[in-house]
Amino acid sequence: IPIEVFPFGIDLQDYSIKEVINENKVFYIGSMDWLPNLRGIEWFIKEVWSTIVKTNNKPFFVLAGKKMPLWLMELKHKNINVIGEVDNALEFISNNNIMVVPLFSGSGMRVKIIEAMALQKTVIGTAIAFEGISCENKKNVLVANNKDEFVRLLEDCFNDKGMVDKIKKNARLLIEENYDNKQIVRELIR
Repeated sequence: IPIEVFPFGIDLQDYSIKEVINENKVFYIGSMDWLPNLRGIEWFIKEVWSTIVKTNNKPFFVLAGKKMPLWLMELKHKNINVIGEVDNALEFISNNNIMVVPLFSGSGMRVKIIEAMALQKTVIGTAIAFEGISCENKKNVLVANNKDEFVRLLEDCFNDKGMVDKIKKNARLLIEENYDNKQIVRELIR
């Protein structure tokens, strides 16, 4: 029996691109009652973000998600803003620039990555974070699997606007070609 596999799709018309002036605005959005997300963010703050702000006090990290634990809500750090649950995830993503997805376990496709790419955001994540997404490192996403790689790629994003522009434009193009519901339906009909 022939089998066709169709990816998760979005209505691309709902994803308007918005330019954000602060290029050093890093963000994360995800359910914080899922242990891989919680562990990844805890690691990112302690290992990666603490290293970033030692040498550069301009970057800002914004953290959103439902079921935010109390220790994060009460976190006092001048370069981190913990929001918790947001009313509109797409609006939150639109108002930020560089998405980080530090996952070291778990399964399934990360819908928020697809949405961020559709909104033309640069996404830095682990190889596990990108599983199931037909993306390519250094073309439409940036893969970082350890502290040094995350730090280097974040610093590259802060300092190389040309690279960031290329990655985020290619990200949007990938979504247009592979994850837009109109394209998926055309393939389904074919």
